[in-house]
Amino acid sequence: MQLPKYNQGAGAPDIKDGLQMFRFDGIEVKNHPEWAGNGNFASSKNDNGDRVHFYFTYLTKKGEVVYKEGDPVELDIATSTSTGPKSSFFALYSGICTPAELAAWQKGALSDEDAEAQVGRAIHAKVIHKENGWPTIESVVGLVEED
Repeated sequence: MQLPKYNQGAGAPDIKDGLQMFRFDGIEVKNHPEWAGNGNFASSKNDNGDRVHFYFTYLTKKGEVVYKEGDPVELDIATSTSTGPKSSFFALYSGICTPAELAAWQKGALSDEDAEAQVGRAIHAKVIHKENGWPTIESVVGLVEED
C-alpha cells in the first residue's frame, strides 16, 4: 500500500496539536457580509456577519516569536459575537484575563486601560487542527507565569 504524505493545508503554519504558547495581540470586531445569515451559527437568521477576531503570535517554549520565511507565525481566530459562558469568545477571552479582569468585564466595569494591558501577554492555548489542515486555538488555558 502507498499512502500519500499528510498534507496539513497549503501554507498552514506548522503548529502541533496540544498545549502551545502564544502572545495575545488583540481583539477586533469585523463585519463579513458574505457570512451573514449563512447558517454557520444557531442564530443565523439574525446573523449580520459580525465576528470577533482574536490575534495571536506563536511563541517558543522560551517565549521567543516563531518565524516562517521571515514573518512571525500568527493565528487569527474568529468567533461569533456571542459572549456567554458557553461561547467560543468566552473560551478564548477567559484565559487571557486575570480572575479580577474577567469579573470586571462580566460586570461591564473593565477599563479601557486594563483591556489594553492584556495585549502582549503570553498565554497557553489548546491547539487543534481543522478539517482543512489549518491549526486553530480551541481554548486559552491561562496566562504564562512570569519568572
